[in-house]
Amino acid sequence: MFRERLADPPQLVYVSPNLERVLGVSAEGAVASERFLAGLLAPDHREAFTQGVRAAAAGKIDRWYGEYQTTSHHGSDGWVAIEAKVQSDDRGEPEYLLGYVLDVSDRVEAAGAALEAERRYQQLFEGVPTGMISTTTAGRIIDANHAMAAMLGFDSVLEFIDETPDIGMIYADPGERVHFLETIRQKGSLTDFEVRFKRTDGDEIDVAINARMLFDGDGAPLGLEGTVIDVTARRRAEREAQRARAEADRANQAKSIFLSRMSHELRTPLNSIIGFGQLLDLSQPPLDDRSRESVRHILKAGRHLLDLIDEALDIARVEAGRLNMSLEPVATSDALAECVDLMRPLAATRNIGITIADDPCGDHVLADRQRLKQVFLNLLSNAVKYNQSGGRVDITCTRTDAHLSVSFTDTGPGVTADQLDRLFTPFDRLGAEQTDQQGTGLGLVLSRHLTEAMGGVLSVESTPGQGSTFTVSLPRIEPHDPGDSARTDGPSVRRSAGAQRTVLYIEDNLANLRLIERILALRPHVSLQTSMQGRLGLDLARQHAPDLILLDLNLPDIAGRDVLLELRADPATRPIPVVVISADASPGQVQRLLDAGANGYVTKPVDVVELLERVDELLG
Repeated sequence: MFRERLADPPQLVYVSPNLERVLGVSAEGAVASERFLAGLLAPDHREAFTQGVRAAAAGKIDRWYGEYQTTSHHGSDGWVAIEAKVQSDDRGEPEYLLGYVLDVSDRVEAAGAALEAERRYQQLFEGVPTGMISTTTAGRIIDANHAMAAMLGFDSVLEFIDETPDIGMIYADPGERVHFLETIRQKGSLTDFEVRFKRTDGDEIDVAINARMLFDGDGAPLGLEGTVIDVTARRRAEREAQRARAEADRANQAKSIFLSRMSHELRTPLNSIIGFGQLLDLSQPPLDDRSRESVRHILKAGRHLLDLIDEALDIARVEAGRLNMSLEPVATSDALAECVDLMRPLAATRNIGITIADDPCGDHVLADRQRLKQVFLNLLSNAVKYNQSGGRVDITCTRTDAHLSVSFTDTGPGVTADQLDRLFTPFDRLGAEQTDQQGTGLGLVLSRHLTEAMGGVLSVESTPGQGSTFTVSLPRIEPHDPGDSARTDGPSVRRSAGAQRTVLYIEDNLANLRLIERILALRPHVSLQTSMQGRLGLDLARQHAPDLILLDLNLPDIAGRDVLLELRADPATRPIPVVVISADASPGQVQRLLDAGANGYVTKPVDVVELLERVDELLG
């Protein structure tokens, strides 16, 4: 405490011992030096305190309170609060100023720090590019930053708050406002809550809100605050990507359906051709040599046609990136010989000679045998079809340490330098579509894809008027032990006897029924039941409990897969083994049917020996 005489100048007459702690001077020293209190304050604050003293001396005020900065507060500037009142003499004239001094340095510093924090927060609030907003719990907008206002098309924050007092006015769908408020009240905070806002120009934008509920010390809700990010461009890109994926999925699905149907429609007639041909070839007593040779020509042509069908379907698989390869050492001379044998009849009709160099075509290359033959057949076919009558096709081989190159040179018209760039363009036949030579314009494209998939290169050189040379270069490799790849003509078909077994065949194609009937006739102990409808087949299975069911997929009343599922769902038919016989040879279809409960899958055209082995195995 202090007591100061209201003289001119004022004079301290008493100070409490605590003055040294508060102001940094001793009580005795302050009184002995006759200093007045204003002298202990910072220069900028002395005048304010002195004016208070003068007003008190003049009787204008009888008490006041003020906060002042000191000059000596333990060696550093500090802050004090001074509260004083006037004491009068016997005549009622102001005589003394009585008061106390409190050290408020910590509080003032804290207040200053709070003000600085507020200033920095305000700078951050206004400077960030993310929209920021605070509202009451009812949704009335209290504050926002410039980014929030600009996001919605306003020129200033004041304009935004003035024209949109409630957040419901910026929602494109009022129902989203209700949903937002209900959700945040329940959860207390939200992360990436997406809604649509409307701008002043009428456009709608997608936004992601991160918000939280604010509470007072008693846990009562005070309001909401959060950030708003414009995600319109991102959502538009995601929607476009989703549409693109959906279109790609539809295209892939359509392609898969096409492949499945194409495989089925092309393979079904070949099932009868190759199936009955195999039965004739296996007939007992054997056919005479001339008839057997004729049957084997039919089988050879049928299997070649089946290969061609597979090649056509490979084009779609290549484009879809689903081409399977089985790389192994392949004797180039063997593959070439098989292809030349197939092409000689076509070459003979045009009097075109085909020659093969013996060495080094005997080397082995790392390739998929079937795909390699596919490439060779395509190049040979082109060399014959587009050659001149009486021309020639020469097949030569050259080797390096790592590669073997097989070249097909024809004596055809050749192509120009400009046409060379178009040779591997899909569907571009370089004018051949105007001739009577059939083709799709995809053969060379497929051949290049297949060659590259086997780690090789397909190249071409051509001279107009002299012919063209197509060269396939593949990695050389040492062959396996011949014993590992020894082949036989296939297992013999035995005519077995044993306990009587019943097989149910569900198939709507009469020719296929007759084929299986003839095949199973080789098993005298097997009795065949047939059904040309799926529902009837289910009834027969439940009534007679056959030992084996052969099931086609394309039935007139219900799908074969549904028949399989019903067989597996019924406890009475669940134990019966089921083998699917279908012209759909796609790996995905096979796996789906096996996963659905099929015990086996036989692809049409049926291999008689393979089918009999599967029947024997399942019938025990």
